[in-house]
Amino acid sequence: MRKYLKLSIDILFYILLFIVLVYVANIFYFRVIKKENAPRIFNYYVFNVLTGSMENKLHINDYILVKKTKNIKENDIITFKVDDSYVTHRVVKIEKNQIITKGDANNTEDDPITKDDVVGKYVCKLGFIGFLIKYKYIIAALVIILYTASCFIKKEN
Repeated sequence: MRKYLKLSIDILFYILLFIVLVYVANIFYFRVIKKENAPRIFNYYVFNVLTGSMENKLHINDYILVKKTKNIKENDIITFKVDDSYVTHRVVKIEKNQIITKGDANNTEDDPITKDDVVGKYVCKLGFIGFLIKYKYIIAALVIILYTASCFIKKEN
């Protein structure tokens, strides 16, 4: 039984360690090497919803997946850069080089943006992955605890 417990802990440890290492490497690559504020994996970004401007569709503290693209149309939910922050709102109008957006819960439209300001298009909410991102420090502590437990089990055998 101890053998299977040890094997299970080792497998869980290496899976969590792999996830943490990929996460750290990804952040390092995009923030340090590419000088991007928003790290991505392949063509996908993860953003945290900070306001209620998209309420009923997106809620405060939701984590969302956004696909990098400039190919957008009316009614798409997009994430775009404004100064040093990111906004996720719905496209209400596209006129020549200007895109007009509006939060679903807002009464007024946003200032016009261009396609160059667009980061990508909303894909979905991230339930469990959002949980992992939100509690990354707890997960790192869990990796350390699992490693320590694994070491103690080795010594007993």
